Amino acid sequence: MLMLPALLVAQDTSPVDNAGVTIHVVQRGETLFRIATQYGLTTEQLALLNGITDWNNILVGQTLLVPVASPDGTQTQTHVVQPGESLQSIARVYGVDALALAEANNVTAENPLYVGQTLTIMTLVAPATNVPPTEALPEPTLVPVAAELPADGFLHTVIAGETLFRIATQYGVTVADIAQANRIGDPTLIYAGQQLLIPGVEPPQIASDLPAPVQSLTVDPLILVEGQTGRFRMTTSAPVTVSGTFLNKPLHAAPDPSGLTYTMLVGVPIFTEPGIYPLVLNVDGGNGIQNTIDANIQVVGGGYGSEYINLLSDRDVLLDTNLENAELALIETVMSSFAPARAFEGPMGLPAAAAMTSPFGTRRSY
Repeated sequence: MLMLPALLVAQDTSPVDNAGVTIHVVQRGETLFRIATQYGLTTEQLALLNGITDWNNILVGQTLLVPVASPDGTQTQTHVVQPGESLQSIARVYGVDALALAEANNVTAENPLYVGQTLTIMTLVAPATNVPPTEALPEPTLVPVAAELPADGFLHTVIAGETLFRIATQYGVTVADIAQANRIGDPTLIYAGQQLLIPGVEPPQIASDLPAPVQSLTVDPLILVEGQTGRFRMTTSAPVTVSGTFLNKPLHAAPDPSGLTYTMLVGVPIFTEPGIYPLVLNVDGGNGIQNTIDANIQVVGGGYGSEYINLLSDRDVLLDTNLENAELALIETVMSSFAPARAFEGPMGLPAAAAMTSPFGTRRSY
């Protein structure tokens, strides 16, 4: 009866995660200080990561989440490329070499950097210094998550492969801070796409190379989808004239009442091949100086299905090339005009309250 736990302990002591975290099972005679020293951590770091409030009360067989760096002393971070960023600006923010960053992420002339791309960034980790624990950590106070984002925090969206420890390290907070702010009972249970409140810190610096007077440029969503609409939005510190092209079509910018925010809607046509497409924006401040902003935007397939229709009659009429071209010309005439003034109020809805017999984007074969 006493040998079964020993067998389980021996089996579980091997690392279970290569993404910067491993699992340590407490052995007889071990202390939190001794375990922390073994992994080059401070006792406080290990206690905070595992939500331990009494440093002197750990149990044989208890599993501890332990962060580990690679043998060369580096730690892996991830960065999602935003509009207006470049390899050079991203490298400056993280203090790494731009050429090494490009090589690590296979960014070349044939594989250019694009908005929404997740970069892997290797940074050096300073060795921890440890001191024996003298007293237990105070009992943490649980703080309920506010309905609205507080002024001293912001939201982080979890990316596949991230751990709570890695996110906490990135923002200079503790795992316990994030766990308490988000009511997370088990620090190992987070998932890609989850939004976490990061308390008490300013938003991370954007590695932007945007020219003045442009203050920000956003793409929503970061990765566009065939057959769906995307939005480019630019804010400036002074009124400008904005023009541009995407998918070989001109962009039209609609300013808000302040004249400092410009919105461009773009529809990605059905049958657009998945790939990386250039976005070019021209910004004219009216002072004789015109700046050009270049970005690469990824387009992915919409995953639309197909349906096959058997026609008993009038097949030739429906497939008449002349009729089809005339219809396309009419649509082009109606859709090509643009006026900056908004001509509608409230959200858009379905054109008719009726049952859908075929989803949008379905390809039909007659």
